[in-house]
Amino acid sequence: MKTQEIINKMQNIVNRNLKGYKTDFTCYDKAAVKEVDAKNKTTAFIWIVRKLGTHLVTLDENGNPLNKDYLKAIRDVWPDHKEYKITHKEGTWTFKKIA
Repeated sequence: MKTQEIINKMQNIVNRNLKGYKTDFTCYDKAAVKEVDAKNKTTAFIWIVRKLGTHLVTLDENGNPLNKDYLKAIRDVWPDHKEYKITHKEGTWTFKKIA
């Protein structure tokens, strides 16, 4: 999947699920995706979508969150959310629902 395709996919999920704080996606998540693409970095994220916002959690090379406490807090405070794993490698994105 190319960068614009991943952004469109994320935008569709935002449009269907968010009731507020859509700027989490439009200002921060999109910028992070574009930055990864511009630098052609191998990167993985867990993208969390809830009714009032999104969170993008960077994973290390082993697939573990760089900030485990932050991810745990998000999951504990907002148990009613959706999670996706987004990976960029060699100019290609993958996208998978994980929760």
